Amino acid sequence: MRLLLTLIAFGGAFGFFHVIAIGTFGMGMGDVFEICVILYVGYYTIWLGNSLEIPQRIETYGLVAMLGIMLLSAASVVVSGNTEMGIQTSKTLAHFLYLWLFAFLAYCVPIPPETWVKVLRFQLMIALIVAVYGLYQIAARPLGWPFAWIEISNASFSRGTDDVTSSNQLALQFGGFFRATSFFSEPSALAAYSASALSLLLVPLFRGSQAIIRSRTLFWIVLVGTMLGVFIAFSITGVLLTSCCIGVCMVLYWKRAWKKLILTLGVSALIIVGADSVIHKYLAVSVVEMFTIRIGSIIAGNASGDSETAVIGESMSQRVDDYQVSYEVMKEYPFFGAGPGNFGKTLTGKQNELQFPSTTYGSVAAELGGVGFVIFLSFLLIIVIRTFLDERKWTEITGNKNEAVETLLPFITIRILFVMLIGVAGNSFVSGYFWTEVLMVLSIQSGARRAMGIERVYLMRVVKAPWRELVLKKQMGTN
Repeated sequence: MRLLLTLIAFGGAFGFFHVIAIGTFGMGMGDVFEICVILYVGYYTIWLGNSLEIPQRIETYGLVAMLGIMLLSAASVVVSGNTEMGIQTSKTLAHFLYLWLFAFLAYCVPIPPETWVKVLRFQLMIALIVAVYGLYQIAARPLGWPFAWIEISNASFSRGTDDVTSSNQLALQFGGFFRATSFFSEPSALAAYSASALSLLLVPLFRGSQAIIRSRTLFWIVLVGTMLGVFIAFSITGVLLTSCCIGVCMVLYWKRAWKKLILTLGVSALIIVGADSVIHKYLAVSVVEMFTIRIGSIIAGNASGDSETAVIGESMSQRVDDYQVSYEVMKEYPFFGAGPGNFGKTLTGKQNELQFPSTTYGSVAAELGGVGFVIFLSFLLIIVIRTFLDERKWTEITGNKNEAVETLLPFITIRILFVMLIGVAGNSFVSGYFWTEVLMVLSIQSGARRAMGIERVYLMRVVKAPWRELVLKKQMGTN
C-alpha cells in the first residue's frame, strides 16, 4: 500500500500526460495507481482473507451519503429518458465510482500513520522539484530556452477543443514575466500544490512539534522552494491557502506560534523581496506590485475584466459568472440536479456555452441539486469539525505519544479546509485530487483515533476463507 500511495503522490504532480485516453477522459498515472489500490484491497481481503475495518463514525456515513446522492441523481436522469444526458451521466458516474471506491476501500484498510509520514516526505521532495522547475521557467520562457513549456498531452485538459490530444500550458505574460506553471496546466494549480506542501512545513513549525523532514537544512530549503512556488505562480489561490494555514495556526497555537510567526514573516519577506528584485531587474516587472494591484482591485470590487484597474486575465469575473449560471441550472433541477456531468447538456449551459463551471460548489449544486449540495457541504464541514476536535483531544493527552500521529494530526484540518477553498475557484469534485485528500485526512484521523483507543470499527469479511488457503489445499489434494 505504501508503494501505491507514493506513486499516487508522484502522479499528482505529473498529470500533464495520460497513460491512456478513453474518449475525452485522459487516465493519468494517478488514476492508474488509484485503480491499483482497489485491486490491492481485493488481494488483501479475498486472497489473504483479511477483514475490512469500517470505522463506525459519522464520516463513514458521509462517504456513503455522497455515493447515495450521486446514484440518486443519476437515477433521476435515467427516469427522465433524456438519451444525451443519460450517456454523459454514465461516463461521469463510472469515473466517480472508481474514485469513490478507491477512497472508501483504502479508508477501510488500516494504513499506519508511519506510512503517511513517508509518503508525505516523498511528496515534499517532489514539491521542491516542482518549484525548481517553475523557477527555471521564469527565465526560460522569455529567453526561449529549451523545456520552458510542456505540451499537455492529456485528453482531460482538452475538453471542448478541436484537439483532444494536446494543448498548451496557460500562462499569461506581463512584460517579460510569464506566470510559472511548472508541470501543471495553469498557474493556480502550481500555487495550490506548493501551498499544500508548504502547510506540511508551517504547521509543525508553529505548533512546535516534530516536522516530517528531520534535517533542518533540508526543511528550510524545501520551505523556501515551496514559498517561491506560491509566489511565482502569481495566484490569489496560493495566497489565500497560505494565509488560511497561518491564520488557523495562530488561532490554535498562539502561545507557541507568535515567535515563530515573526521569524517566518521575516524570512518570507527576505525571500519574496529578493526574488522580486531579481525578476524586476531582468524582466522589468514587479510581481509584488502586480499582487498589490490585483488584491486591491478585488477588495475595491474592480476585478471585472472590463475594469481599467483590473489585472489582465483576472479570473474573478469568470468565477462570478459561473456561479450565476450554476444557480440558473439548479433552478431548472432544484432537488437532484441535472445529473452527474450534465451541466453543459442543460438548456442554460448550452445558452451560455459553458460545458462545466470553474467551481466545485457550482458544479455540485447544478448537477446534484439542492439535496446534493447540502450533503456535500455537510460532509466537508463534518470532517473539519471532527478532525479539529480529535486534534484537541490528542493535544490534551499526556505521556508517551505516537510520534507519527503527533506529526500528522495537526495539519489535516487545514488540508480539508484547503479542499474547501480550492473548490471555490476550481472544479475538483470528480477528481483524483479531491478523493486522495479525503482519503489521506480520514485515514490519518483513523490512525489517531486508534492510538487514542476511541476508534470503533465494524469488521467485514469479504470471503469465509482466504482464497490463498483454498488454492493451497487444492494443490495439496491433487498431489
